[in-house]
Amino acid sequence: MAWLAGAAAVAGAVLACGQLVGIGNDPPQGPVGPTTEAGAEGGFTYGQGDCAACVTTSCGMQAAACAGTPSCAALEGCMSGCGTDATCRAQCGITDGLGNDPATPAFEACLATSCSTECGLQCGGLAAVFPPATADACQTCIVQGPCASVTECAVHMSCQAALRCQLSSSTVDVLGACPPLDPDAAAPSIVSQQSAPLAGACSTDCSWGADWSCVGKVDWPAATLGPIQATGTVEDALSLEPIVGATVKVCNLTDLSCTSPIVHRPTDDAGSYAMTIPGRPVAAVVYADISSPAIVSLLEFPVAPFSESHLDLPGETVSPTVLALGAQGAGVTLDPSLGVVFVTAYDCRLGNASGVQFDIDQKVPSTTLVYYKGGSPDPAAIATDAQGFAAFLNVPAVPTTLHIKTTPLALGDASSTVPVFVRDGGMAVVNAIPTP
Repeated sequence: MAWLAGAAAVAGAVLACGQLVGIGNDPPQGPVGPTTEAGAEGGFTYGQGDCAACVTTSCGMQAAACAGTPSCAALEGCMSGCGTDATCRAQCGITDGLGNDPATPAFEACLATSCSTECGLQCGGLAAVFPPATADACQTCIVQGPCASVTECAVHMSCQAALRCQLSSSTVDVLGACPPLDPDAAAPSIVSQQSAPLAGACSTDCSWGADWSCVGKVDWPAATLGPIQATGTVEDALSLEPIVGATVKVCNLTDLSCTSPIVHRPTDDAGSYAMTIPGRPVAAVVYADISSPAIVSLLEFPVAPFSESHLDLPGETVSPTVLALGAQGAGVTLDPSLGVVFVTAYDCRLGNASGVQFDIDQKVPSTTLVYYKGGSPDPAAIATDAQGFAAFLNVPAVPTTLHIKTTPLALGDASSTVPVFVRDGGMAVVNAIPTP
């Protein structure tokens, strides 16, 4: 049903990127490290023989920059030492990070462009961005399938940088602050969840939306205490028409009724707004409260404290009539004294997670959990599909605070527990990212 597609768009307000690979025959083993003398421009030795010679000749400046960047030197040192072991290379990304720095994308793009043959790289050698548990199967699938599109990304530094940033992100605002793809990279589909190769043919092989390697050791970045520039557009989820004159408020999580908003603004003729959330002496989680006579009141919960200086808070909502009709389509009659909570599960790479179950700690007899299949409610579903989307209908409203637990079936333990609340007759949206 159409209302579900709109709600899914709200719940999935962040871009969840595909996990890309494409390494075939890896470089021969060889010592790598910032103190190694070999290598042009004072860089390091990557691989041996023809591979090392090519790096020295063609990627010397990039190697030198990598050698002087601890995160790059550690990752590339680990990767070169793995030889052709795909699982080892994938583990490097877990142990040493994906190279979310200026040096790693430049070095990897140079390898893919100039030394792929000499170093035995297939599909551009875009490696260490997938879970070790399925590394071999993922590598095989990429080499046999979307190799060309993966290579397109691997040879462009901007695409490498965007991917490594996005797949290193553990919170929504950090993900949103990652650099966009350079249009000249000719590979925008690579990082689009809806069209990425790994969200299709290789999704199972590459554990797309099923990477839980961070659970139990999530460490969110430090929250910013400075001012935050918040922008967004409020629109009708069905017509995509802007909601003019809606009130957008940012409130402390402890202020359930938002009686003392931190800041508030009306939307303009385009349904847009811009405002500054002032700096505060201590870190705190906030939420957005969006209201208008034309729409169902909407609360958006980012879950984690913000660590970036800019935040995009888009809001998509529907009219009360559409929300009620949608619930009826799911076999539920909405109680106007209760609320609706839409929730989307994300894995450790912030990919929409399938095979996940939700539970909520506060219920009434009419509370109903509905999972979705292909954007429509599926009464028989017991867990999320590839969109990771579900809704709790008829849940207690403010002043009750709800807690939603997310449990991946493959993990057998909770990946997150997130707080949320909702106005009577309103809706709330929460992204269930892995929590510390």
